[in-house]
Amino acid sequence: MASPRGSSASLTALPVELMLNISSNFTSAKDLDALARTCRGFYHHLNPLLYQRNIDQGQSSAVLWACEHGSIGTLERLHEQGADFGFLAKRPAHCGQTTVFAPIHVAAKHGHVDIVWWLLDHGAKLDALSQGYCDCPAFFPRLIRDPVQRAALPLTPLWSPLHTAVCYGNTEVAILFLERGASLIVSQREEDVHPRWLTSRRDYLVADVTVMHTAAAANNVAVIDFIVDRKLAGLSCVDTAGYSPLHYAATNAHTVGVLTRLLQMTDAWLPGPASPFSLALQHGAFACALTLLKAGHAPDDHDISVRTNLLHHAATRFPPLTWDSTFPVWLHQRDTFVRHLLAHNHPLTARAAWYNQTPLHAFASLPSAQTGPALFAALLAAGADPNALNAAGDTPLTILARSLNETSLPGQVEDASHAAAVAAIAETFSLFLDHGAKVCSFTAEALLVADRLAATPWRKGLAKDILARAVKENADLRAAAAVGAGGIVSF
Repeated sequence: MASPRGSSASLTALPVELMLNISSNFTSAKDLDALARTCRGFYHHLNPLLYQRNIDQGQSSAVLWACEHGSIGTLERLHEQGADFGFLAKRPAHCGQTTVFAPIHVAAKHGHVDIVWWLLDHGAKLDALSQGYCDCPAFFPRLIRDPVQRAALPLTPLWSPLHTAVCYGNTEVAILFLERGASLIVSQREEDVHPRWLTSRRDYLVADVTVMHTAAAANNVAVIDFIVDRKLAGLSCVDTAGYSPLHYAATNAHTVGVLTRLLQMTDAWLPGPASPFSLALQHGAFACALTLLKAGHAPDDHDISVRTNLLHHAATRFPPLTWDSTFPVWLHQRDTFVRHLLAHNHPLTARAAWYNQTPLHAFASLPSAQTGPALFAALLAAGADPNALNAAGDTPLTILARSLNETSLPGQVEDASHAAAVAAIAETFSLFLDHGAKVCSFTAEALLVADRLAATPWRKGLAKDILARAVKENADLRAAAAVGAGGIVSF
């Protein structure tokens, strides 16, 4: 029997049970989602199936998405389908490591207070541990200078959601955790709290880190004030290595605010393996070192080498050494620290154990990007001897000349910043000569510098000055100067 003209079969006319039976055979979630989008009726019936499919086959990725983007509606629908909000997500990481975290860590990282509250009310663990999810450095290994000890420490310690919230600056979330009774220990080591997915049993070494330590390292003054005001804890706490929150605050160039606040608290100062001042210098946190110095916290008896060679420590190569937004800030903090030492008559004749060099030798050995004419002008004006010899018989200007000879001159450089660096070295070279630096102590280097500068029109005057000084100071050159010495004296 023929069907009436104009009639056609419609998928929407199928019974709901049959439509759901057909949909259950879709192997692709994308295909099922496409079908759900065709009409309101299909969306109403298939959307729960999509959420169930995500729970059963998609490792509950929708839960993580909702925690990241702050969608409570999505979490409600997942809850209706029986989703577990306390599960641990695992993601492969570099070097065979595995990143492990719970949904509550995601919400804490992105600062969604309402999501965190909802998760806690629906079974999420308040002190769930994560590994490798937080991007912060492992503070405890960072405080260990000995490479042998560092090798015995893990790269990815275990952190609680409270640590994640504080580390990413989400103070409201952190306060919520504290009000709900979160443990103040944000990295634990007890046997019963360590799951089997630990990358290494060495993670036990990173332990007893409190939220006060994390807040100090993250420059989060608000969290510290909240804990102290509520009398939840004091500052007399140390981690496994014996470091206090004040030690943590002293190791970062950007934690001056929290360091200043901690210095105002009477119970913040605790002994440790090293003084906060020593740690500040070791990590190049010169703003923190200056803050401690002004507060009267000079190096203690265990830091004799630091106390007698502060300028040498300031002339050590520290990160950050890249041309990013943090480098100029770090450079300014270092120079301010050096000028403070010079203003308080710190000895410029102090000799370091390595190569018996003065601070001026040490600064001349640094890359040009880390020094500059202004810094050398301050050192020379304070009385630094430009003709002092180190154990190798080199003067500071000898070292500087070698760095100029190893650097391309303008016309050979790849970018403007490199050209500026060369110009700064040449200006510093001229500054040394103006302060009485002798050329005869490094005749070979001086002549090579003069020859190279002679090829640069805007530095011919300096090249002539170098040659004139070399001829005047070194009798062996007078005969050569009288008859000419190739390109060196022909300019």
